[in-house]
Amino acid sequence: MSTPQTALQLLITGYSPSSTVTVTGESLGFQKVVTLGSGQTVPVQLPASAEMVGGGLFNSAIVVESNQDVSVLALNYKHQTADSTVVYPLESLGNEYYIVTPREILARVSNSPEFAVMAGPASTTVQIHLKGLVFFGDRYYNQSSPLSITLRPYQAIQLQSRDGFSGTRVSAQHPVAVLTGHSCISLMYGQSHVVEQLLPVSSWGSTFVVPPLGAGYFNFDRVYIIASQPTHVRHQRGEESGVRDMAAGDVMEVEMGGTKALSISASAHIQVLYYSPGGENYGTDYAPFIMNIPPVTSYCPSYRLGGLQEFDNYVAVIAENSAVPTLTLDKQTLGRSQWHPVDAMPYLWSIRSLGKGSSSHVLEHPSSTFGVLSFGVSRLNSYGSAAVCAKADADSPANPTPSCDTVQCRKKETCRMVNGSPVCMAQSSATCWLSGDPHYKTFDGRYYDFMGTCTYTITKTCGPNVTLPSFTVEAKNENRGNTRVSYAGFVTVRVYNITISVVRRETGFVRVRD
Repeated sequence: MSTPQTALQLLITGYSPSSTVTVTGESLGFQKVVTLGSGQTVPVQLPASAEMVGGGLFNSAIVVESNQDVSVLALNYKHQTADSTVVYPLESLGNEYYIVTPREILARVSNSPEFAVMAGPASTTVQIHLKGLVFFGDRYYNQSSPLSITLRPYQAIQLQSRDGFSGTRVSAQHPVAVLTGHSCISLMYGQSHVVEQLLPVSSWGSTFVVPPLGAGYFNFDRVYIIASQPTHVRHQRGEESGVRDMAAGDVMEVEMGGTKALSISASAHIQVLYYSPGGENYGTDYAPFIMNIPPVTSYCPSYRLGGLQEFDNYVAVIAENSAVPTLTLDKQTLGRSQWHPVDAMPYLWSIRSLGKGSSSHVLEHPSSTFGVLSFGVSRLNSYGSAAVCAKADADSPANPTPSCDTVQCRKKETCRMVNGSPVCMAQSSATCWLSGDPHYKTFDGRYYDFMGTCTYTITKTCGPNVTLPSFTVEAKNENRGNTRVSYAGFVTVRVYNITISVVRRETGFVRVRD
C-alpha cells in the first residue's frame, strides 16, 4: 500500500470469511463499500474535506457499518507528520471522559492543544467543564463557566486553547466519542500533530504496565495519569518509585527516560496515556505520537497487526513470565531472548520489529492474555496506538467472565456480584421521608412537623461532587380546611434536567416536564 503525501485513511480489518463494510460521509457526498476476508486489511481513502481544522462545529463525520465484526484504525498522514488512533465502536463509547492534552517539552512557540467530542446516532447535550480558556460561539469559557452544547446526530465540536485541556471533564446525555491531541506540537526537529481517541471512564482500569518506547540518547517521553475520583496511585520504574493521592481531574506526569518499564497500580480506576515528543532512536530522527495504554484487564490472547508503508514498524509486547515461551508471531515462537523484567509485577516486556513497509502479522498465545502497543517511525514522522484484539467470541479470554474488576463504582459505593453481573451498591444507606399532615423524618432519624404552606426541601445534593447527578426533592404543603393544619399536596423531583411532580388526588399519575 503506497501512502500519498496527504492522506486521511481508515485501515479496516475483517475477522470473518466475508464482511461487507460501508463507509459513509453523508454531508460530504462520500460512500464506499468494501468486502473483507478473514484477516484481510483494506485501506479506505477519505475525502480531504473530512478533516476538522481549527475550532468550531463540524458536520463531516464518517460512519462505518459492517455486517460482521471488524476493527478500524484511523491514519492522518501528511508530509513529515502523521499519527494513528483506534476507532472504537458505538457500544464501547461512554457518557463521561477526562481530557489529557500533551504539553510542550521543548521551549518553542506552541500552536493549539485540542480535543473533539462527537455525537453518535442520537442528539445529545454535552457539558464541558474546562481547565483552560476557550473562545467558542462569540464568547469565552473557562473553569468558572462550563460550556454546554447540544450536538445533532454525528455532529462534532472541536475546541482549541493554548492553555491546554488536561483535567477537563466531558459528560454527555448519550454516549459520545472523544479525541484528544495537538494541532502542531513542537519537537526537537520541527513540529507535528498528534491525535488519540480516549477511553470513557467506564473502560478505565487500575493496573498498567508501560514499556519505554523511545529509549534513545535524547528522550523526553512522558506518561500521563488522570483520575476521575479520589484515588491512591503507586508507580515504580527501576529504583524510582512514587505514591500520590489524586482527586477527580488531577493529572500526574511521569518521565520515561531510560530503559526501564513503568508499573502503575491505583485504588480506583484511572486513565493512562503515553506521549513521545520524538527522539533519536530506531536509526532515525522521528516525530511525536500519543497513545492509550490499556489496563492489564483488557489484554487479549490474539492480535492481528499491520505494518504501514514508509515506516519502520514495531510492537511492544507485555506478557506474564509464564506465557513468554509459547507466544508466537506468525506461528513462530518469540523465545526467551530480548525480554526485560517489570519491577513490582510478574510481567516481561519486549520490543519487536515488524519490518519496513506494508505487512500483516498475527501475534497470539494459546491460552494467556497479553498486551500489545503498535508504533512506527520514519524520518521526522511516526505513529502509535494500542493494538486491537483479533477475536472477540464469547468464549475468548478477551471477553472475560463479568466481574467487579471491570466496573468502576462511585465514591462510597462497593461492587458486588448480583445474578452473575457486577453491581455498584452503597456502602451504607439512610432514609428520609415525608408523611401525613405533615411529618418529616430526616436522615439522622429526627422528626419534625411543619404546618405552614411553604415549599420545603426534603433532600438535595450539596457540594461539587461530579460523580453524583444534581437533584432536589421538594414538597409544597396545603391547608386542609383549618389554617393551623396542613398536609403535603405537591411533591417535585428535579434530576437530569427533568422535573417529575406528584400531585395529591392524581392517583396513579405523575407529571413529567423536561
